[in-house]
Amino acid sequence: FNVIVSSVCGNEARIDQIREFGDLRATNNFDFMLHEFLERMFKSKPGIKFVSGDPTELVLEINGVNILLIHGDSRYAGDPFKGTLEMMAKYSAIGIKIRYILSGHIHMAYVSDYFARSGSTVGNNAYSHKALNLTGRA
Repeated sequence: FNVIVSSVCGNEARIDQIREFGDLRATNNFDFMLHEFLERMFKSKPGIKFVSGDPTELVLEINGVNILLIHGDSRYAGDPFKGTLEMMAKYSAIGIKIRYILSGHIHMAYVSDYFARSGSTVGNNAYSHKALNLTGRA
């Protein structure tokens, strides 16, 4: 098999509590370090390709189709379709047509024709359950 490995950083893996949107926050993160470790371990293996870039939003082109990887935020909780259209419009304004978005953050899985949001291996957390009024499962 040919395997493409890519990632964006999440907020629960932060090493400190810096809350900003720049590269400092994203790279001071266990998710970023895990990606770097895996790339160093497996980059010489045939059939495995690592794709790196912006640690907070990353566009992957696979067979001519652009897929956006983002951590996600609360705009995907209330009306995930609206959040998806906003992200697609943002990239369209700079000439990049996004066909699909993959995200996480909310701890409740949701799959549609335009985006997929993963659940969480731990299920709900206090933010998703109490602040966003969502119920997810591990």
